[in-house]
Amino acid sequence: MSGDIRFAVDTSFVIGVLKGTIESARPFSEVAFPFAVIGELRFGAMGGRDPQRKLAEIDEMVRRGMTLAGDGETARMYADLRLRLKSVGTPLPENDIWIAAVCLQHGLTLLTLDRHFDRIDGLALATQ
Repeated sequence: MSGDIRFAVDTSFVIGVLKGTIESARPFSEVAFPFAVIGELRFGAMGGRDPQRKLAEIDEMVRRGMTLAGDGETARMYADLRLRLKSVGTPLPENDIWIAAVCLQHGLTLLTLDRHFDRIDGLALATQ
């Protein structure tokens, strides 16, 4: 992974930037896109208006950044996180656990608007 990348984005953050409801201090070329975020963005685009235009916009945005793929270590972290969250009665959506796991694995700060990520010990969060 590139030493220049210190941040990853969550779906809520990307949508906020695309809709113009928030401004990012970092261009998309300086962030990583967890694989689950790309899937969520593409799913949303495919079910909305003008899916081809939106998919092209997503593809270009992701192309400028870096993709974080999952691997065996990500899966181990995901399972540990999911079990910890379940055991204390504070589950998160499946994709958000994958997003957190890949961020923890690579030591990245997650740019998000979703407050429930606060439940994950050790996950650095930011809104800008």
